[in-house]
Amino acid sequence: MIMSYSAEEFYKHITAERKNHKAKWFFFVGYVENKYIEIKGFNTWIQIFKVDGITYPCPMEINVKEFNEILKRPFLNEELGK
Repeated sequence: MIMSYSAEEFYKHITAERKNHKAKWFFFVGYVENKYIEIKGFNTWIQIFKVDGITYPCPMEINVKEFNEILKRPFLNEELGK
């Protein structure tokens, strides 16, 4: 079943996945703010990050702050417009 999340729920879910799967791959497929998201990550590296079919790049070995900024990037325009 594909889940639907608010942006805040999504950030919390991915943070929990990252922390609960240290040194293991984690995955996410679902809708966030009506956008279809696909993620495959390992620690703070997001190998695959697609939003509505658009790939967002993520460098390897970044710190948690940078990781969180990358997760929020697809939603910034909508948040700024509110």
